[in-house]
Amino acid sequence: TIATGNIAATAVTSAKLADGAVGTAKLADDAVTTAKIADDQITAALIADDAVGAAAIADNSIDVARLNTTDGTAGQFLRTNGSGTLGFATPVDDSVSGTNLTATLAALDTTHTNNVHGSGATAIVIGSSTNTPNVQVTGSVIVDGNLTVSGTTTTVSSTTITVTDPIITLGGTSAPTEDDNKDRGIEFNYYSNDAARKGFFGYDDSAREFTALVDVSNESEVMSGTLAPVKFGAGNFTSVVLPASGFDYAGTAVTATGTELNYVDGVTSAIQTQLNNKQATISGAATTIVSSNLTASRALVSNASGKVAVSAVTSTELGYLDGVTSAVQTQLNSKPAAYAGEVTTSSGTATISKSAHGLVFPANVQVYDENNQLVLVDIRQTVADGEMTITINAPDATYSVIAVGALAT
Repeated sequence: TIATGNIAATAVTSAKLADGAVGTAKLADDAVTTAKIADDQITAALIADDAVGAAAIADNSIDVARLNTTDGTAGQFLRTNGSGTLGFATPVDDSVSGTNLTATLAALDTTHTNNVHGSGATAIVIGSSTNTPNVQVTGSVIVDGNLTVSGTTTTVSSTTITVTDPIITLGGTSAPTEDDNKDRGIEFNYYSNDAARKGFFGYDDSAREFTALVDVSNESEVMSGTLAPVKFGAGNFTSVVLPASGFDYAGTAVTATGTELNYVDGVTSAIQTQLNNKQATISGAATTIVSSNLTASRALVSNASGKVAVSAVTSTELGYLDGVTSAVQTQLNSKPAAYAGEVTTSSGTATISKSAHGLVFPANVQVYDENNQLVLVDIRQTVADGEMTITINAPDATYSVIAVGALAT
């Protein structure tokens, strides 16, 4: 057995060793050290297959100089050329094949099965000749962390999309600081009348209203089109603004204007029921005034048949009663009555009967001559059977007599 102590430094050279002479049985553990082997002396031809095991090589005994190759640079890796020659090489991106990448992923994630592009069902495609994306995954993808997608356009071709978040935010990831004049909502494709069309449902930024549109045109995220018919269940609105063209109720067009609809303001029960409880035609006392107009400015009375009729009293005459506070005749009866007339004395005497003057005793009687001068004459008032007679005793002449007193009943 050749032990380390029996071999001089650099004593073992290729000239001293026959091809295949150095086998495991000839080397004691840790016998071959760097100091015992001259540079470039041990070649592959001199070592039997599987002769040098880990136990036969001391730690750190084989360096670049012993591998018969020059040193590499930082970041390179040791590679064989397939013919027994080792060398350092620099990693190249396109040298990572789908097979190597899949194997690497499988080493990192043993939970999911990875299929190699080109060997059955494909799961990973880089630089596909079909769609030429930067990265294309044709199988299922699970992202356990947060996913941030930056860029101009994000296209999702999924048949079904499920989102756990109950609130979807549109219009940016942060609060806007100015009005960008863009609408917010959902634009959708549909087909109608033999043509592809677009629709929109969302917030109209310029009108500050939610709207639904069909036949939409999108100009820089500002939507224009035809107002779409909509259908809802029950609604609770603070106010409703209807178009001037009216609206339909259960398929029936409502043509009433806002002014006409306001005529039912204040109605407390069914209008038709109230109308049905009214007389179909006028009856009773008013039947005399349904077909022609009344004489203008006359007081109305009931005639002998109990019907409404026009009286002879005018509205002007009726107006004289304005301000009366008690029975007119009673007031008149309490007022003094007056008599004015002319008498002619004969043989120095003239009389005025109760039927002429209409007064009761006593009365205030004054006599005037033809010059309307008050004259002092003998005036006597006599009562017989409840009637007063006024007697004037004066020279024969024609006199004016004025008598004032209570009116006889």
